[in-house]
Amino acid sequence: MVDRLVVLIDNSSPSDSLLREHGFSVWIEVDGTKILFDTGMTDAFSKNADYLNIRLDQTESIVLSHGHYDHSGGLSCAFERAASALLYVHPDVTKTRFRLTQAGDVYDIGMPEPGKAVIQNKLHQCHWVTEPTQLSENVWVTGPIPRKSPFEDTGGLFYFDRQGKDCDILQDDLALWITSSQGLIILLGCCHSGVINTIDYIRELSGTTAIHAIIGGAHLVDASEQRIQKTVALLDSTDIRHCALGHCTGKGAMALIADTLGEHYSPCYVSKEYRIQI
Repeated sequence: MVDRLVVLIDNSSPSDSLLREHGFSVWIEVDGTKILFDTGMTDAFSKNADYLNIRLDQTESIVLSHGHYDHSGGLSCAFERAASALLYVHPDVTKTRFRLTQAGDVYDIGMPEPGKAVIQNKLHQCHWVTEPTQLSENVWVTGPIPRKSPFEDTGGLFYFDRQGKDCDILQDDLALWITSSQGLIILLGCCHSGVINTIDYIRELSGTTAIHAIIGGAHLVDASEQRIQKTVALLDSTDIRHCALGHCTGKGAMALIADTLGEHYSPCYVSKEYRIQI
């Protein structure tokens, strides 16, 4: 079996035959196990999987990076395709969530009700991830990520209530990593904990400093220019071989990352595939 990962949903797609949406989902085949990391906003990830000849019915584990709709919206579809899969989530994943804008607009961004109902009906299949958790010999989920970087924040005005009084620090933000002979392969959902915080924590947990690839969303879309510049400078200093950031990273941040990392940067898009040498 070839160890690999394939992007099933992202904001970008190279072909009209593949759906795209504001969301993220990745298929992982490592250590003889099959893992779905995030489920996008709708069932689009599932349709793309069919087009790419990926057997979602063989999914053994589903991991949600956090409880926002663009990562959990397809959860009910995922369980329709793989009813016996185990689910790895933080206990906060079903909480009601809102995003407020500087203009005073309020958006409900929590997990859609069908996903919440699935979790309630599948409690016997749920693993509550409150600490680093091993899925297979070489695959781990971080659990909550310590926030140590002084310039990183959640990337927006997030609350548990519409009035903006109960602050949501997104404690359920998780990342996944794979250990390989090439170095660490890190998957980010939205990375509300901060890219640097996440990288530092995974290096600490794994005891490995070399990073082969980092893939996913970095939630720099609303970040200040100062934060973007500091983040990119530190990414450049980590000697990442392959950096494919998309989804919520933001065009400005991605342009600077591309300019700075040069050949080590490539865009994230639906159908992007990495072969992994364990």
